[in-house]
Amino acid sequence: MKLCMIGCGRHARMVYVPSILRCKTEAPDLMLAACCDIDAESAKLAAAEAGFTRAYVDYNEMLDAEKPDAVLVITSYAVTAQVAADVMKKGYPVLIEKPPGSSIQQTEALAAQVAEAPCLHQVAFNRRHIPVIRALKQDVAARGAMMQHIDYGMYRIKRLDRAFYTTAVHGVDLVCHLAQSACVNANFTYNDLSRFGEDVRNFLVQLQFENGMTAHLTFCPVAGEVSETLKVTTDAGTYHVNTPIWSDKDESSLAFKERDVTTVIPASDGGELFESNGFWYQLHSFLQCVRDKRQPDDTLETCLDTMRLSDCIRRLAAAYKR
Repeated sequence: MKLCMIGCGRHARMVYVPSILRCKTEAPDLMLAACCDIDAESAKLAAAEAGFTRAYVDYNEMLDAEKPDAVLVITSYAVTAQVAADVMKKGYPVLIEKPPGSSIQQTEALAAQVAEAPCLHQVAFNRRHIPVIRALKQDVAARGAMMQHIDYGMYRIKRLDRAFYTTAVHGVDLVCHLAQSACVNANFTYNDLSRFGEDVRNFLVQLQFENGMTAHLTFCPVAGEVSETLKVTTDAGTYHVNTPIWSDKDESSLAFKERDVTTVIPASDGGELFESNGFWYQLHSFLQCVRDKRQPDDTLETCLDTMRLSDCIRRLAAAYKR
């Protein structure tokens, strides 16, 4: 299998390069053909770190020359939709870093393109692949339980950028992924924090799904810790989930509580950040689907609700007045 990567910035080198190296160790026939970045030095650096044979600055030139079996698009969200569209037009299986577009319109256009000309693809929302999240889903299914409600919290330290919604989209996607149902109602509440900077605010999102499940999401970009937690109420009991976000220490945990009994559920893919945060398993699953010529589960269609809600967060935040 011949692999190419488009985008060699800090994110790609921090989590995708080590994921590629583990996949290469597990499947020696994985050929690391080439990588590409508009910054030639970044492309050369990623090539050296991962072991790609060649480095390019033009991804169309790379794709035409290498004719890969699979492509990773790890670019800035501002250009991701266009790059992914170009790759899929050429018919190459592609892993698309989140968000797949800077707006719902771009994401819908990509989904329409795939519907018209099917192409194996996967959207890289890594929270779906975090070990404790996979274990949560498996345990709920094993108990034959149904999810009733999710309380989700995302907390960051001094995130003062206007584009925080591109991070918040992870929480929205995770809740929609767990709900496995269309969102039918959404309410948004904002708390002005302009004393920290323009357009800085906390926001709360309340969701209702077609299957009756509800969710409450809290986003606090100026907090005292970096964390993402969930409390998942089911017919069988309550799950408490701590995800290991952006930490070299895997401090994730998953516990099931029923009355006075607490059961700790183990889940791990390894102690490194790229493993505990789901990046390795995400890439491993994509490459396996390419080998099997099977469409991955994480399609553009499955993240349309996510992108609609993220677009609402972006637009309503921009229109918000204290």
